[in-house]
Amino acid sequence: MNTVPIVFTFDANYRLPASVALQSLFENAKDSTYYHVYLVCEGLSRGDKDAIESICPEKNGRVEWIDVDNELFSSAPSSENWPKIVYARILLPLLLPFDKVIYSDVDVVFCSDLAEIFQIEVDGCEWAGVAAELVAFQEGVARCHNVHCEYQNELIYMSGFMVMNLRLMREKDTVGRCLNNISKFGSRLKMYDLEILNMSSDNIARIDFSYCVLENVFFAKNVSEAKEYPWLRGLYRVSELEAARSAPRIIHFAGSDTKVWERYCVPQVYRKYLAVSPFRSCYVFSNVFKVLLLLVVRLVTKVVPKKQRGFIRRKAKWLCSQSFSCWFRKGFLAN
Repeated sequence: MNTVPIVFTFDANYRLPASVALQSLFENAKDSTYYHVYLVCEGLSRGDKDAIESICPEKNGRVEWIDVDNELFSSAPSSENWPKIVYARILLPLLLPFDKVIYSDVDVVFCSDLAEIFQIEVDGCEWAGVAAELVAFQEGVARCHNVHCEYQNELIYMSGFMVMNLRLMREKDTVGRCLNNISKFGSRLKMYDLEILNMSSDNIARIDFSYCVLENVFFAKNVSEAKEYPWLRGLYRVSELEAARSAPRIIHFAGSDTKVWERYCVPQVYRKYLAVSPFRSCYVFSNVFKVLLLLVVRLVTKVVPKKQRGFIRRKAKWLCSQSFSCWFRKGFLAN
C-alpha cells in the first residue's frame, strides 16, 4: 500500500468545493493507494466535519483535522477570493511530522491517482509545482503574475498544487522567511500565497502542466483561444498544452469570474461529483434563491421610478455573483 499524505486548507465558505475535491480524489485512487488527508480549516461546524469525513472510504484513507490560529497572519493582506486561511499552507513544515507531503487547493477535480507524483525527487528543492511563466521579460508574451526582485528562481510557479519537501523547509526555516516576507512586502502582494512562496524559496522543482490544467485551457475549442494562453505561451507549446488537457491529472477551476460551484450551468466533469456532495443542497438552494431574486427584481423594476431601476438591477446582479454563504456572512439575508 502506498501511503500519500495530502493537505487541503479552506474555510466554511469552501466546504462544498472541498467535498467535490475529496470525492474526485478517492474515486480516482488506485486500490494500492491510501490517502492520509489533513484538512487545515477555519469555521467549520462539527456537522460540516462529519459530512466531509463521510466521503472518505476506510479502505482508501483517513481524515484528520488541524485548526490554525490566523492571528499569525494578522498583518497579511486578504480578500474575498483569498481569505487568510490560504496562508496556512506556509505552516505545514511546523504542523506535520512528515518529510514530504502533497498540498492542493480545493477548487479542483482530480482525474488520476497521486501516488506517482508523490514519488518524484525533490532533494535540494523546497517544493515542486507547475510552472506558470518566466520571471524574465519576454517580448510578445503577456504577463499575468507580479514579478518581485526577491524571486530566486527563473520561473514563477503556481502554488495550487505542490509536492512539499517539509524536511528541507524546516532546515531552511522557510516558514520564518515566509512570515518575514509577509510582514515586509504584504502591500505589494497580488496573488498572496503564490508570491510569498516563490519569494521565500531558493529552489523549486518543476512538474508537468497536466497537474494544473486550468479550466479555460481544458474547455477551450483550441488552447490558443484560452484567456491564459497569452502568458502560458512563453513556456508551453500548443502541443504540450493539448497533451496535458487530453489527459489531465488535475483540472483547476481558476481564472473565471464566477466560481464553478456557484454557476447555473456546471460542467459535467464537475457536476458528477457535485451531485453526490453532502453539501449539494447548498448549491441547489443558492441557485433557486437567485432565480427567485431575479424574478422579483423584474417585477419591481416595472413599478419603481426609472432613476432607481439601474441601482436595483446592479444590486441584484452583484448579489447573484456572490456565494450563498457570503450573503449570510455580510448580513444580506440575516434576520
